Amino acid sequence: MKSTLIILLTIIGAFSVAAPSVNVAFYVKEKKVVEELPIDHDNKFIKELSPKVLKILAEEKEKGMQVPLPSVVLAMAYHETAQGKTALAKKGNNYFGIKASKACKKNPKCLTMSLYDDDYRVIKGKRTKVKSKFQTYKTLDDNLRHYVEKLNGNLYVKALSKKTSKEQIHIIAKNWATDPLYTTKINNIIKHHDLNEFDKDFL
Repeated sequence: MKSTLIILLTIIGAFSVAAPSVNVAFYVKEKKVVEELPIDHDNKFIKELSPKVLKILAEEKEKGMQVPLPSVVLAMAYHETAQGKTALAKKGNNYFGIKASKACKKNPKCLTMSLYDDDYRVIKGKRTKVKSKFQTYKTLDDNLRHYVEKLNGNLYVKALSKKTSKEQIHIIAKNWATDPLYTTKINNIIKHHDLNEFDKDFL
């Protein structure tokens, strides 16, 4: 009996060592979000997206627009697209989950075509999948510029005067997402990938 127990424990130990690591950037279990994250400066999605984000934000700022911190933009895009993998990002150049609207139809940055896609909302405390109509864009540049325009609207503009990513996302998240953990998830992504390093020229 004793030898059988030792063999069993050895097998369990082998499986636990071989188990694949979990991407804890926004890992959530039972409403608890992992806070202590290793720093990762090597993420391919961020490396490819960051030069474009910095360029567009600098150009919009030069035009007199208020702009969010790059860390907020990168973290939201990372989360909303699952690092560029969603159909909405690939087919519609929509990296922020922007819904289709009448106002967008009149905006030259928006294409008239829209996509129906899965939309996960927290309704009465439960994560629920519904179909929503999302905006599409000819280019990612158009999407980024329209995203900045939206943040300059009444619902979000107060966030843009804040000097830290935590303050900005706290205000933006109130009207951007129904997930009560959205702010924490975005902050965890910023921390995990040290995205505040991109903010220095925008403070």
